[in-house]
Amino acid sequence: MKDFVRDLNARLLEEAYAKVLGGILNGGFNDGGKDVLIFSEDFPNGLQVKSSIHFAQEHVTRGVKFRKFIPVAVGEPGTAEEIMDSIQRFGAWVEKGISGRDHFLECVAKARSMIS
Repeated sequence: MKDFVRDLNARLLEEAYAKVLGGILNGGFNDGGKDVLIFSEDFPNGLQVKSSIHFAQEHVTRGVKFRKFIPVAVGEPGTAEEIMDSIQRFGAWVEKGISGRDHFLECVAKARSMIS
């Protein structure tokens, strides 16, 4: 039951990002790390959605290891403009109010620069 609730919450979070950003759901096994696909000139084509900084760190670490950067979003979405600005600037969006937000964003920016 615990896995079902976790999976349901993850799916709802992915749906929220897809709605705010005008993307489509792609999450699930073999999604290539892209839970939401976004077709915009200003946006890389995919976004990984995580519920916590801890899980987002694992995602970014794997990206560095395999030299493949996929932007990541943590927690609840903000406005489309806030998310897009943060992803362009840092490579990530973190819900306002989450502890460690600024530090994590800086770390993701460094990781992205190592890969690019």
